[in-house]
Amino acid sequence: MLSQGSMKERYEKKKKELLSDKTICKTNKDLFKKFFEFEERKLKRINDLRELDESCYKTLYGFLHKLKNVNSWFNNKPWKDLTKKDIEKVWNDLEDGKIKNNKGTAFKDRQSYYNKILKSKPFQMVGKADLVREVIEFTKKNQDEEVRFIEIENFRKIVDNVVNPIQKTLCWLAFDVGENI
Repeated sequence: MLSQGSMKERYEKKKKELLSDKTICKTNKDLFKKFFEFEERKLKRINDLRELDESCYKTLYGFLHKLKNVNSWFNNKPWKDLTKKDIEKVWNDLEDGKIKNNKGTAFKDRQSYYNKILKSKPFQMVGKADLVREVIEFTKKNQDEEVRFIEIENFRKIVDNVVNPIQKTLCWLAFDVGENI
């Protein structure tokens, strides 16, 4: 099996492709460039890193696809020029399953697009975050999300490896809270 390289290499390559893509208007490419500069800096600071690590690059890599998809949903219109009608159309089409993924099926992970792109920093940067929140105020989480429980025996094995008594107490507290939700 051929290696696709590190996440950093993959991210840098795809980012370069995205920012030089002739099908994307210059205004949006400039926005994407600023967004990635912001995200790279943010990830370094919140993770207390001098250099981004592989998990940071994986996060950034995920944004590449989301930005490109959202850009295509708005037909490459500059995001700063989007109207309430534009946003409503994309939102309704996404909710109604009219927007398909590359496999031809409706997007299941709509929440990540809402939370990471539409209601987040890229739309804040163009002054459309409030407009998006107004349009998308009635979204809810998917009902069919899988919930994973940890069995008490497995949890005890984890806690047995915790040395610090305060951390052990916090583990048990988290388990008890999670069990009672």
